[in-house]
Amino acid sequence: MNKTFLIFLFALSLIVTAPAKTVPVQYFDLDPDVVLPLPVAFGKGTTTIMFPAAIEAIRARNISADPKSSSTSQFYISYTPGNHYFTLAALQENASDVLTVIYSGVAYNFELTASKEPVITANCRITGSQGGTVSTNQRAVVAPARLASLLDIAKAWPLLSKAQSPALQGVTTAAPNRVTKLEGYTVYLQQVWRFDKEDTLVFWVRGQNLTAQPIYYDKSTPLVRLQNLLFTPSITDATGELPPGVRKSDPTGAVTITPGPLVDIFFAITGTPDGGRSELLADNAWNVILPRLDYTPPKETVSATSIRNLPYPLPSK
Repeated sequence: MNKTFLIFLFALSLIVTAPAKTVPVQYFDLDPDVVLPLPVAFGKGTTTIMFPAAIEAIRARNISADPKSSSTSQFYISYTPGNHYFTLAALQENASDVLTVIYSGVAYNFELTASKEPVITANCRITGSQGGTVSTNQRAVVAPARLASLLDIAKAWPLLSKAQSPALQGVTTAAPNRVTKLEGYTVYLQQVWRFDKEDTLVFWVRGQNLTAQPIYYDKSTPLVRLQNLLFTPSITDATGELPPGVRKSDPTGAVTITPGPLVDIFFAITGTPDGGRSELLADNAWNVILPRLDYTPPKETVSATSIRNLPYPLPSK
């Protein structure tokens, strides 16, 4: 047997026996009947698990929020209640555990193991009738859970863009800084995001009351106008109230009103009214109107706000 052939066989054996490396960014199709294996970063880096919308609870036996608790726990977790993501790191070389995430009332399980070739980002998704994006006759039908996730992604934009998160793939954005002045209040359009796969535009606006009385608006139907087209939202995240400003009188009797606080409002529009794709760009001459109510709604309607705790402070106007 010649020397060249022996070298070839040795090289071939290395190729055959070499262990496959873990793909650092992976997508997981969630199934409550399946325990998903998840290699977690040990020694260097972290593993981030992202869900389509806010997580309800996380449970595990050997996990701690203290990164220095390696003597009593095997994994470190960083999680803020209400967020749609959390971060893990293995504290011991042979660490293992089963982690359960409660999402939309369903328990999903992950088998955690420490690894030096971990999954860096695990994007969890629910397909079919459970959520996600379903294709029907070439038309994108976006599930409510996914729409809520798009709002969360928009709110966390500074953090996700800095981290170059895969969640931003196919997302474009614009900051029109357009102002719509209405009777007694002003609407400031801060930023618009387009999610191409879902054919959805997410809007961040701020409303400000210019009067000394509360202003109530229909929080379920902010209106978006583009030239002669009018769009209603597929999802909203708003309180339905613009708090009043402060009325002041000087010694001469002249009255001035200091405008009320800026109120953040998030909502999205999806597709066209007849169910097709709109293909609208984020960078358009949008005008946003908050339909004002001529009555005071029931107190529980106003107080039952759906605004989530943001993972970062919103930039000032």
